[in-house]
Amino acid sequence: MDVQLYVYDLTRGMARSMSQQFLGIQIDAVYHTALVLGNVEYFFGAGVQTCYPGTTHHGRPMEIIPIGSTQLPLEVILEYLESLKEVYTPESYDLFAHNCNNFTNDFSMFLVGKGIPDHITSLPRRVLETPFGQMLRPSLEAGMRSVTQAPVPPQNVPIATSRLPTQSNGSPRTGTHPLLGSTNPTLYTKLPPLPKLRAKLDPIPAEFDTLLKFLQHRSASGARDTPLPDLKAIGLAYRTKIADLPLDTRFAAVDLLRCAMIDARFVGYFAEEQGESTVAAVLKHTLELEEKCPHNLRLVSVHLASNLFGSHLYTTELMREGSQVRSQIVELIGTCLLDVDHSTTRVAAACLAYNVAATVWKSREAGTVAVGEGELVELLASLLEALQRNIGSEEGEKALVLAIGYLIDGAEKDGELEDLCAALDAKTALHALEGHQKLVKAVIGML
Repeated sequence: MDVQLYVYDLTRGMARSMSQQFLGIQIDAVYHTALVLGNVEYFFGAGVQTCYPGTTHHGRPMEIIPIGSTQLPLEVILEYLESLKEVYTPESYDLFAHNCNNFTNDFSMFLVGKGIPDHITSLPRRVLETPFGQMLRPSLEAGMRSVTQAPVPPQNVPIATSRLPTQSNGSPRTGTHPLLGSTNPTLYTKLPPLPKLRAKLDPIPAEFDTLLKFLQHRSASGARDTPLPDLKAIGLAYRTKIADLPLDTRFAAVDLLRCAMIDARFVGYFAEEQGESTVAAVLKHTLELEEKCPHNLRLVSVHLASNLFGSHLYTTELMREGSQVRSQIVELIGTCLLDVDHSTTRVAAACLAYNVAATVWKSREAGTVAVGEGELVELLASLLEALQRNIGSEEGEKALVLAIGYLIDGAEKDGELEDLCAALDAKTALHALEGHQKLVKAVIGML
């Protein structure tokens, strides 16, 4: 689908003729923008809104700019819009700090891999840099509210988008197993001391520094007031520059990426990234280091992989047939469960295995699972082997038992997973556990 940027002037020409007099600078318009694709116009005002192209109260656009095309399916696009709804609420609209152009820029980044023109996104900053701009800000915001947040007449709302999916934040569909409990993923959302990470990366590549500043701003001001950086450039840097960093500092760069994946806009972009996968490139680098891989790099790679399961868009991609990242995750789990020197890595790998297994179970329930049995056998074998060792914590032990339960529940009758459980005497290994007896009994009952 072709993607067009519709550009409107909220002042209908007044800014061009009066800005020099009132602000001391010349501006051509007070911009309102929207993206048009598939004969639908998407914009931010009273929340995320849609209409037929050119049918808002803003009248005809002053300019229509072709910005690229997207091959993404409509259901994926609507799913991403749901994640943006968490950030772009009606209450969060701010004419200068959080407006339609911020939304359009984020949406454009997802669809075509680039933002909208800088002269549009930088206009609020230019106005506020003037004394009169600062003074007039409250009255301008109040005066413009009825213009920027007006509803779209029902007859102008396309039927296909009048009821978007019900999930409000782009997070994975949660659920509860009747015996095993919640299927909520294990995520690693804690932000490390960013100045220390920056010091470890010094001299820090420009793209990594941009990502670090994004995280700092997001931590201080929240996602709503933090525009996305150039995600295409950041992805390219991770695919090409990780190996150039000193081996003992690479974990810091991966940890920045791990932290950013908790932002629904950020993870949504990388879930549907066109071309080579950035996450796949990072995980491949970690795996190819083998014994040379530092413990901290392996650990943050596991945490990065776990955070992918916080996004429904990414879990959908991971469950697709032939997913490269899913295969890498299964390999990473097997490698980390065998790390005899670091219990933290083993526990994190068990939690990642739980994320994978719970997602597989939910996909089975929905009838959409496309994971080959060979991969599941590889994962289950790693889990059963780890169960017979001492993983080092109750948390890790519970994650192993849950992962085994989710993998075998609903598996093919008399299939390879059942055969493996019998061959490795899974019942005996489970009986030998001292804790989590109710959970263990439930899993044994599935065998």
